[in-house]
Amino acid sequence: MFGYPAIFLRGNMVAGLVRDRMILRLGDRDRAVFLALRGALPFVAMRGRVMKQWVVVPPSMLKSRATLKRWLGRSLAHGRTLPAKRPRTR
Repeated sequence: MFGYPAIFLRGNMVAGLVRDRMILRLGDRDRAVFLALRGALPFVAMRGRVMKQWVVVPPSMLKSRATLKRWLGRSLAHGRTLPAKRPRTR
């Protein structure tokens, strides 16, 4: 997404870096819990479009390896529930 490093599972992006921020893709329940955390924000892409399943990791969370690992694990778990995407043919 946007030419920045990202993690994909079966063709679906589940986490990545955008500019100076880390973003995670979460299921509805986890997303609601995450957004209640201090400093967490929904991910707003180009032209002000809020990306439904995406959140921005607060800078404070980047300092806590255990917390970041837990949320990245939830992002990966959500990614495993998504249907696989077929590779694009060029």
